[in-house]
Amino acid sequence: RHGLAGATRAAGAWALAVAYAITDELHQTTVPGRVGTPRDVAIDAAGAVLGLAALRLSPALGRRILAIEPAAGRPLR
Repeated sequence: RHGLAGATRAAGAWALAVAYAITDELHQTTVPGRVGTPRDVAIDAAGAVLGLAALRLSPALGRRILAIEPAAGRPLR
């Protein structure tokens, strides 16, 4: 539906999710009793792919998510 622009936005969203996963795992290495692993980053990356696929396969779900005000959880309209 959105062609290349949509794919670029999806790739950017996925890259941000993976970057966050990496920084989260690095942070965990500084917490006593916790470890950061590449496996956890891979799991997070797979979860991001599944989330993006769900939005792509269900346009109604994407519209519903975009219509919710993040801070209050209320519809924007």
